[in-house]
Amino acid sequence: MIPQDQNENPRYLTARKIDEVVDKSIDRNHIDSVYNVQPDGNCGFRAVALHLKNDEDKWKEVRKK
Repeated sequence: MIPQDQNENPRYLTARKIDEVVDKSIDRNHIDSVYNVQPDGNCGFRAVALHLKNDEDKWKEVRKK
């Protein structure tokens, strides 16, 4: 599960790092945060689980559906 305070989690990208990885054509006002899920081959499911369930570790539940 991700902590409420983004500063406590090193997987959240800093504003400077976001500028390095997000395409310049995307308005930064539309980006709330960027979080790097665990790169283990299930990252797509982890990203969806993080969005829907606020917990990337629930990726197996997402994958079943």
